[in-house]
Amino acid sequence: MPFEHLHIIQGDMPHLRDLTIGPSDLPDDDEPTRLELFDRAPQLTTVVLAECFVPSVMRLPWSQLTFLVGLCLYEHECADILRHATNLIRYTVTVCGPPEPNVLAVPAHSHLRNLVIIVKDSADVDLSNILNALTLPALRTLEVPELYVSMVEPLATLKDFVSRSRCTLDELLVTGPSAFSVPEYCEALPSVRRIILDG
Repeated sequence: MPFEHLHIIQGDMPHLRDLTIGPSDLPDDDEPTRLELFDRAPQLTTVVLAECFVPSVMRLPWSQLTFLVGLCLYEHECADILRHATNLIRYTVTVCGPPEPNVLAVPAHSHLRNLVIIVKDSADVDLSNILNALTLPALRTLEVPELYVSMVEPLATLKDFVSRSRCTLDELLVTGPSAFSVPEYCEALPSVRRIILDG
């Protein structure tokens, strides 16, 4: 459905639990009308955001969501969603676009247990901007691509993130090529129970 027609999706949806949404195009206007969508769907907890979803102009009932997949989000959008989706338990996000050094810090997120970050092939993405903005004390599993964790020092970035979050990670899955061995990861992150290099 084109963006210009999304406003017709309104009304009570008392049985809606799962949603995949993304218009077939991006807004034409530089300042499009902000849409409040699915605000009367009290059982909606699982959402997949398709590639043309624009969080700044398409507002969902973020606070009731527990599982979210974003198929193409900028770094600041990833953080903004966590700022509003305070009850998320699982968050899988594909980051696309250039690095954004000014990602605003997110208040400590007390429910998120599973975080998967994927990067579309782009040498410009630097996930340290996101990881430095997050504090996730309930996190139990983390999946990240080492190549994009930091342009400078990925191990130090992950160590700072885990230390700041004070989380007890059951599993860290590092995807893609790795410049470090499992023993090096274990030395840097002794509190992580299981470390897997998958690349």
